[in-house]
Amino acid sequence: LIYNERKQYATARQYLREAIRRNPDWAVPYNNMGTSYFYEKSYDQAADHYQKAAALAPQWARPHAWLGDIAYERKDFCAAQQEYQSALDLATPGMSNWNPQRIQSKRDGAAAKCSQASAADSSPRRIEFGAGGTTATVRGSTSGTDAYVIGAGAGQTMSVSLFAEAGNVTLQVLDANMNPLGATDREVSEWSGTLTYSGEYNIRVTATTVGTAAYTLRVTIPPLG
Repeated sequence: LIYNERKQYATARQYLREAIRRNPDWAVPYNNMGTSYFYEKSYDQAADHYQKAAALAPQWARPHAWLGDIAYERKDFCAAQQEYQSALDLATPGMSNWNPQRIQSKRDGAAAKCSQASAADSSPRRIEFGAGGTTATVRGSTSGTDAYVIGAGAGQTMSVSLFAEAGNVTLQVLDANMNPLGATDREVSEWSGTLTYSGEYNIRVTATTVGTAAYTLRVTIPPLG
């Protein structure tokens, strides 16, 4: 803990690995290892260690609070809400360095953003091409997720590009059953491919910055032949 507080994370992990080697069933060093990775923004490694801590100590609230922080940083607000709620449910009176009001505030913030994302998912905006056009451009802004839907035919190619005008945004292209098409890493800003069926396709633009992000979305579908 001392080395984590001093931001000497690599040194902290050396001692924590030794603690884990000596007692692999003790949840605390896994949790502290996760914290060292969290502050370095290595969220995948942090999540792995927090999940291990939660598995070893299923009644311990703290790993769930950290998992909530990771989900929030990743803009997965619904998952963040669930983890914060788990932390609140598991918390015991007298826990050291624990502020239930702060966790409740985080939970409420995540819940609000989760609701925004759910509302966007339930009422997507349809993208239309002008007469004879093959490219549509949409400009928007969001602090959560904006949802779009577009119709196209099997065999057509579709190219989708996302340009951040202010803040940071990421792109996801999905089929009618909400299955992702191609790569959907958080850094993806464009997608292109040949469509396999005739019908509707879904596009999601998600803010990955604090506050509101502005963006331009461009979709091109040339005619067949």
